[in-house]
Amino acid sequence: MHRILNIASIENNDIDIIEQPKADFIYITSVQADLNILSELVTKNKFSLIKNNIRAIHISYLQTPSQIDHYINKTIKSAKIVVLRIFGDKGTWSYGIEKLQNWSLIDKRKKLIILSGTQDQDISLNELGNINLEISIKISKLLREGGKANYQKFLNC
Repeated sequence: MHRILNIASIENNDIDIIEQPKADFIYITSVQADLNILSELVTKNKFSLIKNNIRAIHISYLQTPSQIDHYINKTIKSAKIVVLRIFGDKGTWSYGIEKLQNWSLIDKRKKLIILSGTQDQDISLNELGNINLEISIKISKLLREGGKANYQKFLNC
């Protein structure tokens, strides 16, 4: 982890910027339970193909534009799939969504999957990704139901 340098008389500039090793699969979530379940599933060798090729982070570590830009440039830039699971509406993380959409436009093979944590935001959030909307909504429903079995299904697809 790195620190942003203090800039000309800004004394409270103590925002952490985050880097993770590069991976093909990035999972950003506003749900701590997602991270716990994914970690448990991946470390128990059930998904050995992605064990060293997945990174996950809680959205609270990516709040400022500088944090988001740095994470995209250092961690996400070479990824193939980014999943963003968010509770709230488009405005909850609008800068991050915009930057992820820009990332996905650079190469049409890159997949951006935006999943709503709540049913009422399914269409407005899920349509922001670049996969089939019906599939995206099915994944959202699967993860909302929760449980290891559903997360296993998600990782298998």
